[in-house]
Amino acid sequence: MWEQFMAELRELHLGIPANHEGPSVAEQLRAAYEKVLARQTGKTRR
Repeated sequence: MWEQFMAELRELHLGIPANHEGPSVAEQLRAAYEKVLARQTGKTRR
C-alpha cells in the first residue's frame, strides 16, 4: 500500500504516471475510516 501511495503522490505532485488499478490508496483509507466511523456511531446510538 505504501508503494502505491507514494506512486499516487508522485503522479499528483510531479506528473509522473502511476500504474495502478482499482481504488486509490486515498479511496481505500477513506472507505476504512467511514466503516470504523459508522461502527462507532452505531454503538454510541444504541
